Amino acid sequence: MTLPDRLRSAIADAHTAIEATPMAVAMIDGTVTREAYGDWLVDMHHLHGALEDALADCPLAVGLFDPVEMTRSRLIDRDRAVFPTDPLAVPHESITRLAAEFAEWRAVAPWKLIAPLYVLEGSRMGSMVLVRHLSRAFGIAPQAGAGLDYHLDGIATRPQKWGQFRAKLATVPLTTEQQADVCAAAVAVMEGLHERYSAVPAAAE
Repeated sequence: MTLPDRLRSAIADAHTAIEATPMAVAMIDGTVTREAYGDWLVDMHHLHGALEDALADCPLAVGLFDPVEMTRSRLIDRDRAVFPTDPLAVPHESITRLAAEFAEWRAVAPWKLIAPLYVLEGSRMGSMVLVRHLSRAFGIAPQAGAGLDYHLDGIATRPQKWGQFRAKLATVPLTTEQQADVCAAAVAVMEGLHERYSAVPAAAE
């Protein structure tokens, strides 16, 4: 079994659990509030920024992480201009914990950074569906600059790019133990996301 297939299998249960959380349900139902979505953007900005920092100049990232195409935090910056939040807002504790783990992994086991990269890049496939529901929820057009750039950017070629990413990932020379580390790290990332998605009210009453 290739590493991408092992990762997909490892996080399958956690993925199903996240989809059942109030936040995920509200987003897909088109009932999420602007406030809840703005808070979500704060957390995603922190998470992506931490991963991007950890992957910067990391030899492991060569061939896997393209900083031009895969720097998502700047897309979230654009969207936060449409969904303004408290500039002093702090991320949920589970997101802060994951961000700290990314920095630790870079220092002691950089191959584990494959896990959050896989999880966050994979989530963009779901964004292809989600963007329509969010567009309806907020009454905004699904077009660049309207507040949904995080989900829209590169949507036309996303399935192809995801397939290319998985193919590259399958060729990364990791030991059996390192692959197990990556799968365990992916589960930890998903558990942190589940904690965050479960923690906040998301839909209008």
